[in-house]
Amino acid sequence: MTDKLFSPITIGPHQLKNRIVMPAMHLGMCDDGRVGQAERRFYSERARANVSLIMAGLCNTFADTSATITGVLELSSDKHIDGMATLHQDIATVGALSAVQLSPIAGYNNPAWKPDESHLTMLIESIGIAARRAQIAGFHYVELMLSGGSLLSHLLSPHHNPGTLPNFSGSFENRLRGPLNAMRAIQRHAPDMPIIIRMHGHEYLPGGYGLADAARIAARLADEGAVAINVTVAGHRTKVPQITRQRSAESFGFLGRNIKDAVGIPVFYGSRIRNYADAVAVMRASGADCITVGRALIADPLFAQKIEREFRKHQNTPPLQDDNEIINCIGCCQCLDQAFAQKPAHCTVNPAIKLGIQSGFTQTQYGIAGNLNAIPNGAANRLRVVVAGSGPAGLHAALDYVQKGASVTLVEKEKALGGKWRRISQLSSHDITHGALTGTIAAVQNAPIEIMKNTELTPRLVATLSPDILVLATGAAPRRIDLKGIETHPCVFHVSELVDTDLWPEFKHAVIIGGNAAGVTMALHLATPGFATTEAIGYLHRFGSIEWAEEALSFKPAKSITILKRRGFFGKGMGRATRWTAVQEMDLFGVNTIDKVQYEEVTPEGLWIRQGKQSERRFIKADLLILSTGFQPILDAAEFEGLVPKIVVKGDAHRIGNITDAINGVYTSL
Repeated sequence: MTDKLFSPITIGPHQLKNRIVMPAMHLGMCDDGRVGQAERRFYSERARANVSLIMAGLCNTFADTSATITGVLELSSDKHIDGMATLHQDIATVGALSAVQLSPIAGYNNPAWKPDESHLTMLIESIGIAARRAQIAGFHYVELMLSGGSLLSHLLSPHHNPGTLPNFSGSFENRLRGPLNAMRAIQRHAPDMPIIIRMHGHEYLPGGYGLADAARIAARLADEGAVAINVTVAGHRTKVPQITRQRSAESFGFLGRNIKDAVGIPVFYGSRIRNYADAVAVMRASGADCITVGRALIADPLFAQKIEREFRKHQNTPPLQDDNEIINCIGCCQCLDQAFAQKPAHCTVNPAIKLGIQSGFTQTQYGIAGNLNAIPNGAANRLRVVVAGSGPAGLHAALDYVQKGASVTLVEKEKALGGKWRRISQLSSHDITHGALTGTIAAVQNAPIEIMKNTELTPRLVATLSPDILVLATGAAPRRIDLKGIETHPCVFHVSELVDTDLWPEFKHAVIIGGNAAGVTMALHLATPGFATTEAIGYLHRFGSIEWAEEALSFKPAKSITILKRRGFFGKGMGRATRWTAVQEMDLFGVNTIDKVQYEEVTPEGLWIRQGKQSERRFIKADLLILSTGFQPILDAAEFEGLVPKIVVKGDAHRIGNITDAINGVYTSL
């Protein structure tokens, strides 16, 4: 199976050099449909780094001022051909094949929007005309989008399209008519242009299509002339989390296998692939001919090169579970949140995406993004930089400076690198961030950076090192609030104190004061132990009985976790998609949430609060009291003044924020 990953394959009239495909992802980088430098760099970097097929998109096919999605590629007019031809050349000249994903953006992610049949016919025909333009531009393939929130995905769905259009709604044949007509329009306007289909393996919607209909759809489209089926999980409207951390990469592999069993053409499948082990597991589970890697290639453009190195290194051994060279996607969904907010793509661990400049991955062996324009050419060779602190801000500051040629020393007071990032990655709800941390640390260790661990930064040390620039990324300390009687409670911790220890206190009733991101994260970490795991429930269902599985699913451990907050919404500081799934999990694991709270008094047994407009007085029992009350910067720059020409303060030492703020704050300012 691993041999297959790096072997060539013929898809229609063209041969791919390996089985790694980058699917189309809405990047929001285009200005009025014009292909800019940011988008060109994004695609060419990944094409250059051993991806065999780059699918660009979403690409609009019909000019419509009512569209609700912006920043897309365009082939809605002949005037867009030259720009798209340039994009194709950027991809093809560095060794990859190119495809463009086609769909009108009218009605995108709005299944209630239904054009009349004459307008719909015009929209479908526009796909064929756009395919002709793609063919003129030189693209090797077009991909017909029947997924996400596209118009054709809504037409195909029995959930979204039960019966308002006489020829395109209701029955299976009617709902399939839109996609079939789109394929025929492509074949009329762009003869010999190979068509790839992007479709859901299951809708996971009430009344939506499932495995059987997905197989029927794929088979009909293959018979109509598709050269490959690109399978994704479900669309934007499902309540099943898809790209967040709750599941393994291979867990929905059976969706790809279902389509593979139904068609005689190549099948692509991928979902949450983050490393070499995931790639192998997904290919094995799905039976796919090619894997699609999306978010992981946003996070690390060198992903394909790095997993090939892992493959060469471990050809005769099982794949590694932790490929520490790869800067893993951490599942924060910032990229998705930006798309829904109509903003250009943004990645927490690769801030170059946000700025639209070359990420630096291809400029250095260290494998991390660096601002190549931040320091005047030649000046960096004379710079001596000391970075204090090895959290996300400190690690990225060290890498960004060394990539320009500066002499960098990284000083860390603890025995291990990583700071708060390392500690947070130990929580069950944040373990996905561990891969990005190890990849970043590996980049630092591979770079010509002097690392001084277990070392306190002092004025004497600064004087000895004599830097031109001192970067203080020394993090933050817990901020406590003054609550009456808190000194009487026998078990009070700040969230950071619990994260810093391996000795978790036993409890029956935990109360978390503060409903911010840290509070929600801690609540989930405390709540999940004792519940049956997803694996256990599936195991009982498969090898036991439905009744035993349902019994395990309904079991709740004898403990309570309550989060209190004064105002605002729970999970403040999380991205939209991450917060959505976290709130779902809190409900599933029985976390009590109480808002509009005024804190009155802490007692040894719990605390008194008042709640709501009526200021109702309540007692909340608590044998464990956790303060998620924020942080305050650790900073004493005054003691270093006069010892160094320039002091730069970054990360939480500058302004309290999250990992995204820390990394992007460094990247945009250095």
